Amino acid sequence: MNRRRVLSAFLAAAAVPALGACTGEPVANPSPSSSEPSPVDGVVSVVEKGFSEGDHGGQPTVSYGVVVENTGGGTAYLTGISIRLLDAAGKPIGEVGGGAERTRDIGVILPGHRAGIGYGAFLERAGVASIEVTVLGTQWTPLGDGTTRPAELTATWRSSERDDDDDLTVTFTVDSAYPAPIDGVTAEAVLRDAAGAVVGGTGPASSRLTTVAPGESTGSIKETGPLPSDVDDARTEIHLYPRRLL
Repeated sequence: MNRRRVLSAFLAAAAVPALGACTGEPVANPSPSSSEPSPVDGVVSVVEKGFSEGDHGGQPTVSYGVVVENTGGGTAYLTGISIRLLDAAGKPIGEVGGGAERTRDIGVILPGHRAGIGYGAFLERAGVASIEVTVLGTQWTPLGDGTTRPAELTATWRSSERDDDDDLTVTFTVDSAYPAPIDGVTAEAVLRDAAGAVVGGTGPASSRLTTVAPGESTGSIKETGPLPSDVDDARTEIHLYPRRLL
């Protein structure tokens, strides 16, 4: 049995449904600008984060989830996120083969929406006491400017199953408001405990989703890496990330 120590941070009052139309990969290549209030009067901020530390065959592990929110009236593009795991003294703990800092780009977050990302990794040493998440910057485009056509892309959890190796398979229903199929879609999960606290997540490499058709379809995630031990499956949030927009 793996030994896991769970620590979570609540930065929001309640859990939210999974909302998509955000990307885990850039849709363009310009450098992000400041995430301070812009002409569309919004910011992208971290609203929830949490992690579970564990052990696999003597190797320390971690699973974490992060939720950010676009509070503005325009679409947030290329929002950069920096994630560091810290010990009790505030010193970073590196991932095996991954360094002490992980950066991610969330390509699109619609106005008023939240975007969640997750990841699991083996650690260079144990002792994670906190997770530091920083919004590095974002770009803003008012809705209706004619340059892009972002649309709602949501997912609803259906089931979670674990096999004899403790690998997790999550299935979900997809609802796409895009008028045509979109390719290169990946899915990430934010995992919560029975109290609603974020205790972990799954990253893009675990996604088994590729092309999403207009309307309703199904998708899945298979996570073979580190997982929390106290997940309330029914609280699982799925966030969908199209590689590019129409």
